[in-house]
Amino acid sequence: MRRVRCRSVAGGVLILAGALLVTGFGFGVSTIDIHKVDWANVSVPGSVCGATHSIQLHKGRAVVHSRRWPSVPRVTVDAGWNPVVYGNLDGVGQDEAALVVGCNNGGGTADGYLAYAQVIFTTAGKSLGVIGVVTPKQPRKANRLPTLVTVKIRRGKVIAREAWYGPNDGTCCPSGRTTTVWTYAHGTLRAGKPKVTHAPSR
Repeated sequence: MRRVRCRSVAGGVLILAGALLVTGFGFGVSTIDIHKVDWANVSVPGSVCGATHSIQLHKGRAVVHSRRWPSVPRVTVDAGWNPVVYGNLDGVGQDEAALVVGCNNGGGTADGYLAYAQVIFTTAGKSLGVIGVVTPKQPRKANRLPTLVTVKIRRGKVIAREAWYGPNDGTCCPSGRTTTVWTYAHGTLRAGKPKVTHAPSR
Protein backbone atom coordinates (compact mmCIF):
# COMPACT_ATOMS: atom_id res chain seq x y z
CA MET A 1 0.00 0.00 0.00
CA ARG A 2 1.13 3.56 -0.58
CA ARG A 3 -0.07 7.04 0.28
CA VAL A 4 -1.30 9.41 -2.41
CA ARG A 5 -3.31 12.58 -2.76
CA CYS A 6 -6.68 11.86 -4.36
CA ARG A 7 -8.47 14.42 -6.47
CA SER A 8 -12.17 15.11 -6.88
CA VAL A 9 -14.47 13.08 -9.08
CA ALA A 10 -17.35 14.24 -11.25
CA GLY A 11 -20.54 15.60 -9.73
CA GLY A 12 -19.05 18.10 -7.29
CA VAL A 13 -17.30 15.52 -5.19
CA LEU A 14 -14.43 16.33 -2.89
CA ILE A 15 -10.73 15.77 -2.24
CA LEU A 16 -9.20 13.23 0.10
CA ALA A 17 -5.64 13.72 1.27
CA GLY A 18 -3.53 10.82 2.44
CA ALA A 19 -5.84 7.94 1.57
CA LEU A 20 -4.60 4.38 1.77
CA LEU A 21 -4.80 2.58 -1.57
CA VAL A 22 -5.09 -1.14 -2.18
CA THR A 23 -4.07 -2.66 -5.52
CA GLY A 24 -6.60 -5.00 -7.14
CA PHE A 25 -5.40 -8.53 -7.77
CA GLY A 26 -4.20 -9.07 -11.32
CA PHE A 27 -5.61 -5.83 -12.70
CA GLY A 28 -3.09 -3.24 -11.56
CA VAL A 29 -5.93 -0.97 -10.47
CA SER A 30 -5.63 1.01 -7.24
CA THR A 31 -8.77 1.84 -5.29
CA ILE A 32 -9.44 3.38 -1.91
CA ASP A 33 -10.35 1.02 0.89
CA ILE A 34 -13.08 3.10 2.52
CA HIS A 35 -12.59 1.33 5.85
CA LYS A 36 -9.01 2.63 6.01
CA VAL A 37 -9.64 6.28 5.16
CA ASP A 38 -8.07 8.86 7.46
CA TRP A 39 -11.38 10.55 8.32
CA ALA A 40 -9.77 13.22 10.47
CA ASN A 41 -8.17 14.74 7.38
CA VAL A 42 -10.78 14.58 4.62
CA SER A 43 -12.67 17.42 2.94
CA VAL A 44 -16.37 17.96 3.59
CA PRO A 45 -18.81 20.11 1.63
CA GLY A 46 -18.77 23.79 2.57
CA SER A 47 -22.56 23.78 2.65
CA VAL A 48 -22.47 21.75 5.88
CA CYS A 49 -21.43 24.87 7.81
CA GLY A 50 -22.34 27.64 5.39
CA ALA A 51 -18.92 28.08 3.77
CA THR A 52 -18.52 28.96 0.09
CA HIS A 53 -15.86 26.30 -0.52
CA SER A 54 -15.09 22.76 0.57
CA ILE A 55 -13.74 22.44 4.10
CA GLN A 56 -10.45 20.63 4.59
CA LEU A 57 -10.29 18.99 8.01
CA HIS A 58 -7.04 18.78 9.96
CA LYS A 59 -7.18 16.34 12.87
CA GLY A 60 -10.95 16.47 12.71
CA ARG A 61 -11.31 20.25 12.83
CA ALA A 62 -11.35 23.41 10.73
CA VAL A 63 -12.31 27.07 11.14
CA VAL A 64 -14.23 28.80 8.35
CA HIS A 65 -16.06 32.00 7.50
CA SER A 66 -19.74 31.18 7.23
CA ARG A 67 -22.60 33.00 5.53
CA ARG A 68 -25.22 31.05 7.43
CA TRP A 69 -24.64 32.68 10.81
CA PRO A 70 -23.67 36.36 10.29
CA SER A 71 -23.32 36.91 14.05
CA VAL A 72 -20.58 34.23 14.23
CA PRO A 73 -17.66 35.53 12.16
CA ARG A 74 -15.62 32.35 12.46
CA VAL A 75 -17.34 28.98 12.67
CA THR A 76 -15.51 25.93 14.03
CA VAL A 77 -16.13 22.67 12.18
CA ASP A 78 -15.72 19.44 14.15
CA ALA A 79 -16.05 15.92 12.78
CA GLY A 80 -15.81 12.30 13.78
CA TRP A 81 -16.52 12.34 17.51
CA ASN A 82 -18.80 9.35 16.92
CA PRO A 83 -17.54 6.29 15.00
CA VAL A 84 -17.92 6.41 11.22
CA VAL A 85 -20.95 4.38 10.09
CA TYR A 86 -20.54 1.96 7.15
CA GLY A 87 -23.05 0.18 4.95
CA ASN A 88 -23.57 -0.84 1.33
CA LEU A 89 -25.94 1.84 0.09
CA ASP A 90 -25.94 1.03 -3.63
CA GLY A 91 -25.77 -2.75 -3.25
CA VAL A 92 -22.58 -3.11 -5.31
CA GLY A 93 -18.88 -2.90 -4.62
CA GLN A 94 -17.66 -1.83 -1.23
CA ASP A 95 -19.44 0.07 1.52
CA GLU A 96 -20.35 3.70 1.73
CA ALA A 97 -19.58 5.70 4.90
CA ALA A 98 -21.22 8.39 7.04
CA LEU A 99 -19.11 10.97 8.89
CA VAL A 100 -20.76 13.14 11.55
CA VAL A 101 -19.98 16.86 11.28
CA GLY A 102 -20.94 19.73 13.57
CA CYS A 103 -20.69 23.52 13.33
CA ASN A 104 -20.17 25.61 16.47
CA ASN A 105 -19.16 29.05 17.69
CA GLY A 106 -15.85 27.87 19.11
CA GLY A 107 -16.99 28.20 22.71
CA GLY A 108 -16.33 24.58 23.54
CA THR A 109 -19.75 23.78 25.02
CA ALA A 110 -22.87 22.03 23.75
CA ASP A 111 -24.70 25.36 23.91
CA GLY A 112 -22.33 26.68 21.26
CA TYR A 113 -23.37 24.22 18.54
CA LEU A 114 -25.16 25.66 15.54
CA ALA A 115 -25.90 22.61 13.34
CA TYR A 116 -25.22 18.91 12.85
CA ALA A 117 -25.07 16.76 9.72
CA GLN A 118 -23.91 13.39 8.41
CA VAL A 119 -21.82 13.43 5.22
CA ILE A 120 -22.28 10.29 3.13
CA PHE A 121 -19.11 9.26 1.28
CA THR A 122 -18.49 6.77 -1.50
CA THR A 123 -15.48 5.73 -3.57
CA ALA A 124 -14.80 6.06 -7.28
CA GLY A 125 -11.49 4.43 -8.17
CA LYS A 126 -8.74 6.49 -6.57
CA SER A 127 -11.12 9.21 -5.37
CA LEU A 128 -13.39 9.68 -2.40
CA GLY A 129 -16.72 11.29 -3.27
CA VAL A 130 -19.74 12.72 -1.48
CA ILE A 131 -23.15 11.27 -2.30
CA GLY A 132 -25.02 13.74 -0.13
CA VAL A 133 -25.40 15.47 3.21
CA VAL A 134 -28.03 14.16 5.62
CA THR A 135 -29.44 16.95 7.80
CA PRO A 136 -32.23 16.93 10.40
CA LYS A 137 -35.71 17.43 8.92
CA GLN A 138 -37.55 18.01 12.18
CA PRO A 139 -38.28 21.79 12.20
CA ARG A 140 -36.13 23.62 14.72
CA LYS A 141 -37.81 26.24 16.86
CA ALA A 142 -36.19 29.56 17.74
CA ASN A 143 -33.88 29.59 20.74
CA ARG A 144 -33.53 25.80 20.78
CA LEU A 145 -30.32 23.88 20.37
CA PRO A 146 -29.82 22.19 16.98
CA THR A 147 -31.17 18.72 16.31
CA LEU A 148 -28.72 15.84 16.62
CA VAL A 149 -28.71 13.23 13.86
CA THR A 150 -27.37 9.68 13.71
CA VAL A 151 -27.68 7.34 10.74
CA LYS A 152 -27.76 3.74 9.60
CA ILE A 153 -26.89 2.87 6.00
CA ARG A 154 -29.00 0.19 4.37
CA ARG A 155 -29.31 -0.89 0.75
CA GLY A 156 -31.14 1.90 -1.09
CA LYS A 157 -31.65 4.14 1.94
CA VAL A 158 -30.15 6.02 4.85
CA ILE A 159 -32.20 5.96 8.04
CA ALA A 160 -31.70 9.18 10.00
CA ARG A 161 -32.68 9.31 13.65
CA GLU A 162 -33.05 12.84 14.94
CA ALA A 163 -32.95 13.91 18.59
CA TRP A 164 -34.46 17.34 19.17
CA TYR A 165 -35.06 19.66 22.09
CA GLY A 166 -38.35 20.46 23.76
CA PRO A 167 -38.90 23.63 25.79
CA ASN A 168 -37.96 21.97 29.09
CA ASP A 169 -35.00 19.85 27.94
CA GLY A 170 -31.57 20.41 29.38
CA THR A 171 -28.48 20.70 27.19
CA CYS A 172 -27.57 17.10 27.91
CA CYS A 173 -30.79 15.45 26.95
CA PRO A 174 -33.01 16.23 23.95
CA SER A 175 -36.14 14.14 24.46
CA GLY A 176 -37.87 14.53 21.07
CA ARG A 177 -37.32 11.82 18.46
CA THR A 178 -37.94 11.85 14.72
CA THR A 179 -37.02 9.35 12.01
CA THR A 180 -36.45 10.41 8.41
CA VAL A 181 -35.73 7.87 5.67
CA TRP A 182 -33.53 9.17 2.85
CA THR A 183 -33.95 7.19 -0.37
CA TYR A 184 -31.01 6.59 -2.68
CA ALA A 185 -31.68 6.46 -6.43
CA HIS A 186 -29.71 7.49 -9.53
CA GLY A 187 -26.78 8.64 -7.42
CA THR A 188 -28.87 11.00 -5.27
CA LEU A 189 -30.24 10.96 -1.74
CA ARG A 190 -33.73 12.38 -1.17
CA ALA A 191 -35.33 12.90 2.21
CA GLY A 192 -38.74 11.42 2.90
CA LYS A 193 -41.31 12.90 5.24
CA PRO A 194 -40.01 13.08 8.82
CA LYS A 195 -41.98 11.00 11.31
CA VAL A 196 -42.10 12.02 14.96
CA THR A 197 -41.69 8.86 17.05
CA HIS A 198 -41.53 10.53 20.46
CA ALA A 199 -42.73 14.00 21.47
CA PRO A 200 -40.41 15.92 23.82
CA SER A 201 -40.98 15.90 27.53
CA ARG A 202 -43.26 18.58 28.96
